[in-house]
Amino acid sequence: MKNIILTIIIMLLSFVGCKKYSDNPVGPSGSTGFYNLKIGNSITEIWNEYSTINNKDSLIKQYEFTSTILRDTVFGGFTWYSDNDKWYPDEIWIANKNDGFWQADRQTDGSFDVSMIFKFPCKKGDSFTSIGGNICQVISIDTTISVTAGTFKCIQYRLIGKQPSWTEDSFISPGIGGIKDISIAYQSKIVIELKSYSFK
Repeated sequence: MKNIILTIIIMLLSFVGCKKYSDNPVGPSGSTGFYNLKIGNSITEIWNEYSTINNKDSLIKQYEFTSTILRDTVFGGFTWYSDNDKWYPDEIWIANKNDGFWQADRQTDGSFDVSMIFKFPCKKGDSFTSIGGNICQVISIDTTISVTAGTFKCIQYRLIGKQPSWTEDSFISPGIGGIKDISIAYQSKIVIELKSYSFK
């Protein structure tokens, strides 16, 4: 459960600044990377938690979460960023690398477990191993998503959990980050949408 929550937080942390790209994207144009990572950048998301018992979505809880990038560090030749996460301070670091968006989770022994979250550049049909050894697939590279923060052209990734009842669809706009995330598990669903963002 901790990995699922951490994954969702990291995916959403990257909801920040839209750049156009072609139908077969090769990389963001004029941005700071696949996710817009810079100290001071912040995002606010709306989280909706639902019960899906009897195939009906019943809202259990709704809240807002604001995340601000506070610090960076360099290791492995890349700049990694961390935010104001009150639950796991300095335990989660994120980075844009040449092949996509990565996350490093601090382990109890002080080492880091490093995983690719999203492959980029990518094309429809690509499949790769993501966090926790789960398989992630590129479903679409040109999905349009509208949320409170605006309308964005997104890549749709689908993470298929090792547990058959869990899937997660993430809609990522290159140059901004996460726009919308839908996580479905047994009798529950979490929908996270970008409400606003501020870039420095």
